[in-house]
Amino acid sequence: MRIISNEVLLNVRGADSLMQEKSDISSVRRSNFLAVSGYLRRRESATIPQLAEETGLSLPTVTRAINSGITLRILTPCGICNSDRGRKAVSYAINPDFMHCAIMIFVLVFVGSLLCFIFSHLLKRRSG
Repeated sequence: MRIISNEVLLNVRGADSLMQEKSDISSVRRSNFLAVSGYLRRRESATIPQLAEETGLSLPTVTRAINSGITLRILTPCGICNSDRGRKAVSYAINPDFMHCAIMIFVLVFVGSLLCFIFSHLLKRRSG
């Protein structure tokens, strides 16, 4: 059993803030969602049993986290995996539309910060 590191959890801060804004969920559920979505960001896709095994969370906890992510359109089902027995497992991934938005927001914030730095540097040169 492998526990997700804090570094991976910090990589999905955008998802965390979206969950805080759109839904009133407990910090434990948010933490569970961050563990699941953090693993999916590194692995691209996984089934609920794979997520439970890798994160150390129970199957019902992972299922709740997946359902929350689907409701918020952060996660999406992305395929069906063959199974030796029983029904076929559904594979889940980070919604590509969400990732595009998160990347765009990051780029806009970075460019905005860079422009502020450049303008403040230019103003200092003019006045000094």
